[in-house]
Amino acid sequence: MNQVALFSRTLNKPDLPFVQHLINQLHQNGFKIWVHDAYYSKIQAEGITFPQKPTLFYDAEVLPSNEVNLVCSLGGDGTLLNTIPFVKNTKIPVWGVNTGRLGFLVRTGKRCTTAGFNGSYTK
Repeated sequence: MNQVALFSRTLNKPDLPFVQHLINQLHQNGFKIWVHDAYYSKIQAEGITFPQKPTLFYDAEVLPSNEVNLVCSLGGDGTLLNTIPFVKNTKIPVWGVNTGRLGFLVRTGKRCTTAGFNGSYTK
């Protein structure tokens, strides 16, 4: 089973439909979803729902590199840099998704993101 971890430092109101759509697409394509615990609290407070309860992680020790195929960093360049401690000693790739206006490190925009989750991702 493909597994994706979601990490972000913030959750802005304009991003709510995108985050809900991303979660739904991941679920529809058979992905198991992991979510950083602080981000999950923000998601729940804003009414974002999950078809199945995700597995929560809070540090790199809890994020199993032999199970998680990808970490999706939702935010900007700073968020991408904050994602590194979670994957620093693993071979888990990080996909940065820019939810803002300008990104130097994070170039993938929200409109391009969900098309990549067709259920065929492998490390």
